Amino acid sequence: MKKNISLFAAVLFCAWSTVNATFPVIEKVPQDLSNTVFVQEGSPKALASLKGTPVVLCYSADFCPSCHKALPGLDQLSENWGTALKVAVVTTADRKVYKSMTANTFFLETFGDEGGELRTRIDLKAFPTFLFINDAGMLVAKTEGGPSWNSPEMMTFMRDFVQNK
Repeated sequence: MKKNISLFAAVLFCAWSTVNATFPVIEKVPQDLSNTVFVQEGSPKALASLKGTPVVLCYSADFCPSCHKALPGLDQLSENWGTALKVAVVTTADRKVYKSMTANTFFLETFGDEGGELRTRIDLKAFPTFLFINDAGMLVAKTEGGPSWNSPEMMTFMRDFVQNK
């Protein structure tokens, strides 16, 4: 019963965040994530392999409507920033989101947090959660819900983040 209530609360938050997608609260959370290991298509992959480029990592769930709605915006974000920014998706089971993404022709890199290491380290409370990881592998900020990537505030934040200000 408790698991069903938690799932209901997560789905309810996803629906609420879709309706209330204004400029998000960006929480500053300095934390070294460079030694985090994911699973990618069945093989381990360290977050350290992405060092050298700032990363926006979307922690997503296959049951979350807001997470699915975030994919086109993330794909556009990746296209807009090109090689200056890496955009990727992480979920508890990368195969489900990967299938969903490839079915919709999105080309974002996907990772699985199958052991829940990242979820625990960042104290994940909602889907989607966006993690902003600098080029040294440090988590510098996170936000929950669906940000409007084209809002002036978010564009300013992204410019400062990518330029490491």
